[in-house]
Amino acid sequence: MANSSNVQVSAFWDNTSFDFDTVDASGRSGGLLSIWDPGIFVKKYFVSNRFFLATFGELKNSGEVITIINVYAPQEKNAKKQVWEDLMALMSSTPGGSWILLGDFNCVREACERRNSRFCDESANDFNSFINNVGLSEYAMMGCRFTYMKDDGYRSDHRPLMLLCSNVFFGKPPFRFFNSWLKEDGLEKVVHSAYVSVPPFYPPDKLLAARFRAIKMAIKPWCAAVVKKNNGLIKELMKKVEDLDIKAETMTVSDVEVKEREVWLKTINEIDDCRMEDLKQRSKLK
Repeated sequence: MANSSNVQVSAFWDNTSFDFDTVDASGRSGGLLSIWDPGIFVKKYFVSNRFFLATFGELKNSGEVITIINVYAPQEKNAKKQVWEDLMALMSSTPGGSWILLGDFNCVREACERRNSRFCDESANDFNSFINNVGLSEYAMMGCRFTYMKDDGYRSDHRPLMLLCSNVFFGKPPFRFFNSWLKEDGLEKVVHSAYVSVPPFYPPDKLLAARFRAIKMAIKPWCAAVVKKNNGLIKELMKKVEDLDIKAETMTVSDVEVKEREVWLKTINEIDDCRMEDLKQRSKLK
């Protein structure tokens, strides 16, 4: 609608209180509407143009500053790039708080996000550069993989995205890195080899995740080998200490043997100290 004052916003809401901002349509395209619960989000001011609507405010219960940007990007490549530059300028000129960008970006990050339609490398690179430059993270959305399907006469050609906030199981816990590993030989080589084993690709954040997975898979067998080596070394050194103690009961041991015993015990204690540090780190104790 060219005049948003005629929009019956209540038709999109229930019977609870709400507040909203709008951007009028231009002809038969564009137009943005953002609605929120003022009991949760308190608006301070907004900034808008034809392609985005940025609402600045704070969460009522915590006072956390938050900005929500509703985006409807254009189809044309250069115009789309200009929107990313405008958004980047807006975000850099307004530091602090959290930012949430949502809406219709009319762009994808990689070729697998399109099917039966043309993929533009240049537009994807512009979009990924914008995401990386402003430090955004992409939510993992559920539901249908594609938001647009060609109309076959039996279904809608647009599928909305839904973000559900609830307690869900996200899989195994994150990989834990133990500080004691830094004292072991060979770790740097293992990490470097795993890192370079994944060739560069776009977008960079997914490349980083793939390299982290490769490092995780490489560290696991290396860690198992280190544990096996240390267990064997402790067993060997304790046997040597025990044999020398038994020998000392019946005869005099040399100064060299005494010093060797001290070195053996020191090595055993160092390995045990590393084990204790791992236990503390695992239990999050300082």
